[in-house]
Amino acid sequence: MAFAGAPNLVTASIIALPLGLFQTAALSGSTSLLQQLIVDEQVRGRILALFVFLSMGAAAPGALLIGLLANALGPSLALLGCGFSCLVIGGSFVLTTVNIDVNKIQV
Repeated sequence: MAFAGAPNLVTASIIALPLGLFQTAALSGSTSLLQQLIVDEQVRGRILALFVFLSMGAAAPGALLIGLLANALGPSLALLGCGFSCLVIGGSFVLTTVNIDVNKIQV
């Protein structure tokens, strides 16, 4: 959400660097690990396929939607809406997720 309020390109670039690094770290390691720990073995392949489908396939319609919002409301408000929706979705996930069974973790 700080990226939406950046006053110039230099500030936006400084804010975007840690955001990109965090996104790469979150998508590469922790997300796959959590999916494999939470999901039962019988449906794990389907869930991983759904995750890949949504993470790759949702970009095009999402970009179209954000482009329409940016055209109507301005880029700052569109990006602020994206940040707010991420907070709401992430918060609902954290609040509704059951505890991970640490006994399933094999080292």
